[in-house]
Amino acid sequence: ALLTGASTKYPVYIDPSLAWGERQNWAWAYRSWPNNSYWNTKQDVRVGYESETNGLSRSFFQLDTSNLKGAQVTKSTFRVKETWSWSCTATPVELWSTGAISPKTTWNTQPGKGRKLDTVTAAKGRAECGAGNLEFNATDLAKESASKGWSSITLGLYAPNEGDQYQWKRFDPKTITLETEYNNPPDTPSSLGTSPSTSCANGGAIGNTHVGLYATFSDRDAGNLNAEYQVFKTGQSTPVATQTLPANNGKVTTWSVPDASLPSGDYTWQVRTKDGDGATSVWSQSCKFSVDRNRPSKPPVINSTQFPDGRNGWPATTGKARTPGTFTFNVNGVTDVKEIIYSTDFEPWNRPVPASGSVTIAPAGSGPHYIYAYSVDKAGNRSDTTSYLYYATRSQTMDSAKDLNGDGNRDIW
Repeated sequence: ALLTGASTKYPVYIDPSLAWGERQNWAWAYRSWPNNSYWNTKQDVRVGYESETNGLSRSFFQLDTSNLKGAQVTKSTFRVKETWSWSCTATPVELWSTGAISPKTTWNTQPGKGRKLDTVTAAKGRAECGAGNLEFNATDLAKESASKGWSSITLGLYAPNEGDQYQWKRFDPKTITLETEYNNPPDTPSSLGTSPSTSCANGGAIGNTHVGLYATFSDRDAGNLNAEYQVFKTGQSTPVATQTLPANNGKVTTWSVPDASLPSGDYTWQVRTKDGDGATSVWSQSCKFSVDRNRPSKPPVINSTQFPDGRNGWPATTGKARTPGTFTFNVNGVTDVKEIIYSTDFEPWNRPVPASGSVTIAPAGSGPHYIYAYSVDKAGNRSDTTSYLYYATRSQTMDSAKDLNGDGNRDIW
């Protein structure tokens, strides 16, 4: 149903992951030759008591668990092929954790026992009961290895009754595997940001627009991920908005926060990753931002001594065309204006001027001209646009032929 469902989004990953612990080394300890080392022997290793030789054997195996560091282990199986048993009557063999082994491991220097992990009762390796694999539960030790960050573990096979010849067995060390089902917690989200852009650490103001929160989500197991967002009013511990969204490994996921959840005010937000097994990352760092949904209440005021306000008609005195004049901009009593944006009728592109600043403009020709301006606050909100009408008289410089308005440009061809 998952793979064929109409709502299924691909790619689909099936958890948990499987790891095979590589067989690194093995050793057989033999009481009959107590000072001999059988390190990585090519012959079968032995466990238990052999009545014909009065020999007693124990066998040890070192396995790689480095890929389990920090993982959440759900199951781990130690598997080895039994190649010989004393009879076809099933007898027990025990799996223990042990100390480390080395090329110097002998009967006299064998590792100490840790704890018993499992017991399997079987008989394999004779004509009537052919050779086959035995499986032991090694989950507890694999979990410990994962939580403590061990690079390897060492396991030992022992006969429960080392005086019982029927518990004598042989095993093929080349068949050893440690199969582990595990899940790594996903990574903490990275590259957090907002749209419009603000600084995570220092915050920043966002105006009356939609707010997007985004981050990159990842998990070294890949898998199906979710992004879990939380937004708080600054200083509060209960989120004002939460959201869970599907996320792709190594990709950015963005949440467009509902406007109703973010009235004007100061906010913090955090996010974490959740995988298909329910494991979560730690919460990300807490990022700041502010929302200001109130635009400047009044447009700026424009004045000029050289080119007075012309709303009531042509002034008695005014400046000449192509002669620079100073125009001052005033925020009109609005307190949070960051800058004023203006343009002119003959240069219609926007240019900034500091709040309560001034610019020099030379009207291109004689006659009426306009300056258009609006205020912008720290959050990017705009006021209404104001217009300033002024007039310019003809310049004392004689206009060129076919220049009808004194702007220095030819009007008739």
